[in-house]
Amino acid sequence: MKPDGSRSHPVRSCRDITDYYPTKPNGFYFIDPNEGSKNDAVLVYCKLTQRLTCVNATNGLIQSHMFSKNRIHYGKNIRLLGDLQQSEVL
Repeated sequence: MKPDGSRSHPVRSCRDITDYYPTKPNGFYFIDPNEGSKNDAVLVYCKLTQRLTCVNATNGLIQSHMFSKNRIHYGKNIRLLGDLQQSEVL
Protein backbone atom coordinates (compact mmCIF):
# COMPACT_ATOMS: atom_id res chain seq x y z
CA MET A 1 0.00 0.00 0.00
CA LYS A 2 1.31 3.43 -0.92
CA PRO A 3 1.14 6.20 1.70
CA ASP A 4 -1.98 8.32 1.34
CA GLY A 5 -1.29 11.35 3.54
CA SER A 6 -3.28 10.09 6.51
CA ARG A 7 -1.91 10.27 10.05
CA SER A 8 -1.14 6.55 9.97
CA HIS A 9 0.35 6.64 6.43
CA PRO A 10 2.05 10.02 5.89
CA VAL A 11 3.63 10.83 2.54
CA ARG A 12 7.12 12.24 2.03
CA SER A 13 5.75 15.34 0.30
CA CYS A 14 2.59 16.67 -1.30
CA ARG A 15 4.08 15.68 -4.63
CA ASP A 16 3.82 12.04 -3.57
CA ILE A 17 0.06 12.46 -3.27
CA THR A 18 -0.26 13.77 -6.82
CA ASP A 19 2.02 11.00 -8.09
CA TYR A 20 0.23 8.17 -6.25
CA TYR A 21 -3.35 9.52 -6.28
CA PRO A 22 -3.77 12.06 -9.12
CA THR A 23 -7.50 12.51 -8.44
CA LYS A 24 -7.17 13.46 -4.75
CA PRO A 25 -8.42 16.99 -3.99
CA ASN A 26 -6.55 19.89 -2.41
CA GLY A 27 -6.65 19.53 1.36
CA PHE A 28 -4.86 18.76 4.59
CA TYR A 29 -2.47 15.82 4.58
CA PHE A 30 0.28 14.50 6.84
CA ILE A 31 3.83 14.57 5.48
CA ASP A 32 6.98 13.04 6.93
CA PRO A 33 9.90 14.45 4.90
CA ASN A 34 12.54 12.42 6.74
CA GLU A 35 10.50 9.21 6.39
CA GLY A 36 11.57 8.28 9.89
CA SER A 37 8.72 7.77 12.30
CA LYS A 38 5.12 8.66 11.50
CA ASN A 39 5.05 10.19 15.00
CA ASP A 40 6.90 13.29 13.74
CA ALA A 41 4.70 13.78 10.66
CA VAL A 42 3.41 17.32 10.10
CA LEU A 43 -0.08 18.34 9.01
CA VAL A 44 0.16 20.59 5.95
CA TYR A 45 -2.20 21.93 3.33
CA CYS A 46 -1.47 20.49 -0.10
CA LYS A 47 -2.61 22.64 -3.00
CA LEU A 48 -2.27 19.74 -5.39
CA THR A 49 -3.58 21.56 -8.45
CA GLN A 50 -0.62 23.96 -8.21
CA ARG A 51 1.87 21.54 -6.61
CA LEU A 52 2.22 23.69 -3.49
CA THR A 53 2.81 22.69 0.11
CA CYS A 54 1.55 25.16 2.72
CA VAL A 55 2.98 24.90 6.24
CA ASN A 56 1.36 26.67 9.17
CA ALA A 57 3.67 29.17 10.88
CA THR A 58 4.68 28.44 14.47
CA ASN A 59 6.05 30.55 17.27
CA GLY A 60 9.28 28.55 17.29
CA LEU A 61 8.80 26.79 20.61
CA ILE A 62 10.98 23.70 20.80
CA GLN A 63 10.91 21.26 23.67
CA SER A 64 14.41 21.29 25.11
CA HIS A 65 14.45 17.56 25.88
CA MET A 66 14.30 16.79 22.16
CA PHE A 67 17.79 18.08 21.45
CA SER A 68 21.27 18.01 22.89
CA LYS A 69 21.99 20.52 25.65
CA ASN A 70 25.06 21.61 23.67
CA ARG A 71 24.47 24.14 20.92
CA ILE A 72 26.02 22.86 17.74
CA HIS A 73 25.27 24.92 14.66
CA TYR A 74 28.33 24.05 12.57
CA GLY A 75 28.92 27.72 11.81
CA LYS A 76 25.52 28.27 10.21
CA ASN A 77 22.74 30.59 11.20
CA ILE A 78 19.58 28.64 11.90
CA ARG A 79 16.16 30.14 11.20
CA LEU A 80 12.89 28.43 11.94
CA LEU A 81 10.35 28.27 9.13
CA GLY A 82 7.84 30.04 11.36
CA ASP A 83 10.25 32.99 11.74
CA LEU A 84 10.45 33.70 8.00
CA GLN A 85 8.46 36.50 6.45
CA GLN A 86 5.81 35.34 3.99
CA SER A 87 7.69 36.91 1.06
CA GLU A 88 10.77 34.81 1.91
CA VAL A 89 8.78 31.58 1.78
CA LEU A 90 6.95 32.33 -1.47
